[in-house]
Amino acid sequence: MKKYGYFLLIFTTICLCHGKPANEENDAQIEVNIDSRGMMSLQKFGWFKPKFSSEAGQIQANSEALAQSLRDFQKFAHIPVTGEYDADTQRMMQSPRCGMSDKTGDTRLKRKKRYNRHGTKWHKKEITWAVENDNDDGITREMVQYTMKRSFDKWQAVTNLEFKELVGRPVNSADIRVRFERGTHDDSYPFDGPGGTLAHAFYPHDNTGLAGDVHFDDAEKYTIKDDSGRSYKKLLWVAVHELGHSIGLEHSDLKGAIMYPWYQHFEGNDFDLTDDDRLGVQMIYGGKDPAVTNLPVTAITPSTPSLQTVRKSSCTNKIGAALLGIDGRTYIFNGQYFYILYQSGRGLMGVEEGPLLISAKFDGLITFDAIFRRPNDGMIIAFHGDSYTIYKGYKKLRPEEGGGTRKISDGFQKLEEGFRDVDAAIYNKENNKLYLFKGEKYWRFSTTFNSNDFVRDNNYPQSIASRWHGLPKSVDGALLWQDDKIFFFKDNEYYRWNQRLQRVHSGYPQKLTSTFLECTKGTFQSEREMAADSSSIEITPSFLGLSIALLVHRIVVL
Repeated sequence: MKKYGYFLLIFTTICLCHGKPANEENDAQIEVNIDSRGMMSLQKFGWFKPKFSSEAGQIQANSEALAQSLRDFQKFAHIPVTGEYDADTQRMMQSPRCGMSDKTGDTRLKRKKRYNRHGTKWHKKEITWAVENDNDDGITREMVQYTMKRSFDKWQAVTNLEFKELVGRPVNSADIRVRFERGTHDDSYPFDGPGGTLAHAFYPHDNTGLAGDVHFDDAEKYTIKDDSGRSYKKLLWVAVHELGHSIGLEHSDLKGAIMYPWYQHFEGNDFDLTDDDRLGVQMIYGGKDPAVTNLPVTAITPSTPSLQTVRKSSCTNKIGAALLGIDGRTYIFNGQYFYILYQSGRGLMGVEEGPLLISAKFDGLITFDAIFRRPNDGMIIAFHGDSYTIYKGYKKLRPEEGGGTRKISDGFQKLEEGFRDVDAAIYNKENNKLYLFKGEKYWRFSTTFNSNDFVRDNNYPQSIASRWHGLPKSVDGALLWQDDKIFFFKDNEYYRWNQRLQRVHSGYPQKLTSTFLECTKGTFQSEREMAADSSSIEITPSFLGLSIALLVHRIVVL
């Protein structure tokens, strides 16, 4: 039998708005008119603790204390702070919401307007899970399992936790048990039917019993489709939110965060964790470690390019984005990490530093999808999910400075609303066009006349294969380097673009290896020496070839 001695997170729907400051004046004669429903709400969510008089046989409440409790609740809920049980307060209290007390856990762990940690965590890296029963919404068990896997993957992508599904195992075998329940079920927190509580989850606590379990209210209408209407709740969003509780996160009061207490509808079939969510979980479990590769020590002979070992620590063999920095150094980005490449006037090139956290360089970002430098003012544009952020140098610009974070479809005009997940971005100085790559297509943009926005050219998007001959159907990233040289990255390979021939250079793609990016510095031959000994590139079919190419070949963007 499982234990029931756990705090519970109960998830529901509501919307908050911002209010004005509280009136802090004390009034000894203050009167508070509040009904029993309001009083119960204040008590349930931890805002007010009345005293019970055994002599009178009734609850006693100090009017000023009650008014202060209302002000505290109103401030928390971002509604006008009046200290009265007014219409806004009643609306908030009567709206469906989380059944967990607003004042829980260790307040020393709290931060205003940020993620909250409950204070308990899983004490092992591998956590098992299982879907144990079916639902009444017509969603097959297989599709629920698929949705749950996507939900677990979002948290696994940003932490060192590993989630493993148990299939065909006895009930009660998994660490996190996922079930659809109605009304009173096998815990002390009954569901309330349609329109109220959507789901609840248990914190990790001592990692036994109900720890981490997720229960969905089967009386609710769930969907996994994109166009089911707002009367249905998207299972993916609720699942990701509840799993945040399962691994130790409390609610965030940052609207838009996944751990925001109230259900948030989203368009399409996917969404990203916000920086708030990522920071929260990483404060508990740490960030995702880069892949570690143990490299053999290889003897250097005169017949191969000279290589000097820098270190054999964390190495990467894939590039998600790259940028030529304002300091003249080349930055390689992969996941949450970046590497600074070294170059000297003597032709030396290699990794100078890395891996380093992107968040340490780019304020407010943990990772991003693509990056480029705006030509008219040199500002850096970083794409992440359905948004982009503007940086001056590596400092995030405030909205009043013409910066901030905006939706891609707002700043890149004539794109469909919700446009997201840019793979690569390249600006061509010769024709003053910007190119965005996503999936198997690319979009071309022109600069607007009186702003820093871009507008999509007519007849786009087009397929990459129709114009960028020799490239794969899709790309992971791109690098616009010195003298307008351009390279594309895909999986563990890279491609050089030949502007004159309008296709990829012969001899490409070549393999990316961890040797160049993290563990070595290379000394490169002159162009004349390379012409005399073209085998130098063939000998090292790795990112070392890219380094040589960067120094001796001139290419321009399409």
